[in-house]
Amino acid sequence: MSVPCLQDQDWDTALDELKHLQAFIDDWTFGSSLQTLQQRTWLIHWSLFVFFNHPKGKDLIIEMFLYQKQYLNAIQTICPWILRYLATAVIIRGSRRNVMKDLVKVLLSLDVYDWNTFLNIMSLLSGDPGGGVHVL
Repeated sequence: MSVPCLQDQDWDTALDELKHLQAFIDDWTFGSSLQTLQQRTWLIHWSLFVFFNHPKGKDLIIEMFLYQKQYLNAIQTICPWILRYLATAVIIRGSRRNVMKDLVKVLLSLDVYDWNTFLNIMSLLSGDPGGGVHVL
């Protein structure tokens, strides 16, 4: 992503460049799967600024971080704190219930954090207080 498009707040151009970078990372062989994972991790971090400023960014962050296996794997393996940003996008967007449930399923699969309070909030926001998300 070029600095001028970010300084000018040209989010469409920044998103196009982000997509090109993503395609390059996904198509290129970096020598090892660890190096590819590291490149995806950098892209995840860099993409936050674009996603949270672009009008369609909340939908795109959900698609990339939650539904593209290789990026979800990178998040779960290297940077689980990024799930906070994903959850924020899901909440702000007012996502459909199945998206909320998919996110909760991912959060429950991680044993890194104490998600109890967070999951209770997600459950309430999904319109299903106490519905199916019980964490001890």
